[in-house]
Amino acid sequence: MANLNLLPLILISVWPMSVGILPASQATSSPASAPATVTVVDGADPEFPNEYELPEIAVMGFVTDAQTGKPIADVEIFRPTDPYDDHRNRSDASGHFVIRGVNARNGIWARHPDYFEQTLKFASPRLRLSQAPTVNVQIRLHSGPTIRGRVVDPAGHPVSDVTVASYPKETRTNAKGEFSLKSVGRRTDDDYGFEFTKPDYVTERVYPSEIPPEGLSITLYPCPAITGRVVDNDGKPVTSFEVYAGPGEEPLDRDCAHAAVTDSNGHFHLKIKERGTAWIGIKAQGYAFWESSPDTTKGDITLTPRLEQGTLVQGAVRIPKTSSGPIHARLVPQLRTKHSLDGKVPARQRLGATETVVTRDGKVRFVNVRHGRHALVFYGRGVTPTSTWVSIPQEQFELRPVTLDGTGSIFGTIARRTESGKPYASAEGYICSTFVFGLLEGWGGGKDDFAPRKPIHFKVNGDGQFRVDDVPVGQTSVGFELRENADLQFNTDRVINVLEGRVTEVRVSDDKGPWTLPIRVIVGDGSDKQWQSGTASSSPHIERSEEGELFLNF
Repeated sequence: MANLNLLPLILISVWPMSVGILPASQATSSPASAPATVTVVDGADPEFPNEYELPEIAVMGFVTDAQTGKPIADVEIFRPTDPYDDHRNRSDASGHFVIRGVNARNGIWARHPDYFEQTLKFASPRLRLSQAPTVNVQIRLHSGPTIRGRVVDPAGHPVSDVTVASYPKETRTNAKGEFSLKSVGRRTDDDYGFEFTKPDYVTERVYPSEIPPEGLSITLYPCPAITGRVVDNDGKPVTSFEVYAGPGEEPLDRDCAHAAVTDSNGHFHLKIKERGTAWIGIKAQGYAFWESSPDTTKGDITLTPRLEQGTLVQGAVRIPKTSSGPIHARLVPQLRTKHSLDGKVPARQRLGATETVVTRDGKVRFVNVRHGRHALVFYGRGVTPTSTWVSIPQEQFELRPVTLDGTGSIFGTIARRTESGKPYASAEGYICSTFVFGLLEGWGGGKDDFAPRKPIHFKVNGDGQFRVDDVPVGQTSVGFELRENADLQFNTDRVINVLEGRVTEVRVSDDKGPWTLPIRVIVGDGSDKQWQSGTASSSPHIERSEEGELFLNF
């Protein structure tokens, strides 16, 4: 490929993009350093050298209309990885622009509301860190048909100021509910994609395969309102309560409308985001959690929730010797859907949960519990988080005795797998134990309330040693993130059995080698007694590498 100074004007026409590389003599300014060989690539992701070896480049040139050849002003030119930073630019009245700090791999985007969006990437295996090339381009933008439509409410009246979006294009409806979008591309090979949004209206999304000649006709529905009056079993108003309402059978917290109500007549009013099956939950001091699933397909609804006193649930708990603080107990309504393991919190689980603290003599007592199936969860310092399922009847209920496990400690050393056994002093570790029905033991204090139990993180000291206390008992994975340098990182982990009130020692070597170590293998019977001793392990087996070396793995 010729030097950039000697390149003629080359037009690469790949509809809907046209890109040209200009000779340096036609550039808006001279390159700051020696020109480099650069290839303009239309949208594709070519094979690059290590991206850390690619320098930042400056891109300059001008933008024209592919049909008329006239310059296009006010075209937004930006880096796709950060379209809102200080490097963005816009073409001037003559279509010229310059943008600096561009990564050759990521390239630039060109965006204008009347044209199809274009992406340019720049590939050059010959670029070196010492070079700071300036790439000179001509961008020819193509336009497409204009899509029009009208937005009305269920009565046929126009809805103004509706945001109409078909990424990356966006506009708003006028006073007549009309809108138009220029050069809208297909979402997929089979359809277009449009979103219509306005406060206090249900968001509408449509995916037509073709656009009717008369344009799109969209009906936007107001958000349904749930209005009601909360009373007790005698018909008297409940004057203070929390109320959540949202779309679906078990909406997340973030999708619910919420109000903390103090009203002498017990009135409330909420709007939800979607039509159809909804969920509403109410909780008040001295009453059981109340919930219902009304249908809002036809619009606003009115309810009269009647709150009742709930079930008294009590039982006995064996407190472990390692316990060093309050032990919390919680009853959480069973999930109807599969939100629990993805870190999201359904509002009915938060609102319907009942919490108490185990007394020093091992008594646990819940009041005003809603009947139904619940997860019973125990957690606290020096206690292995534990949960079980219980079905709460409508009358007083006695729990079966619960035995809680305490916690143990882990002490260990991580060393390089070399003959010298040099300590690995730059490792960060983590300890992961089993789940507790997907309920985090620290529920109530963070955003991931219903996530699986979080790992315990720790750091290795300068001698390659570590100690972690208050570790749940049972099978536990001890893992390490080992970093050789800024670019090379690898993980290693071991499974051990943590015993209550005892320190379990673990010695870990990273997976580097080869190295020679005489070992004596003792395979036990796998009995409970052996596991309690902390010496049990998975069955050893021998593997042969491609080079013929034998490895004994556990």
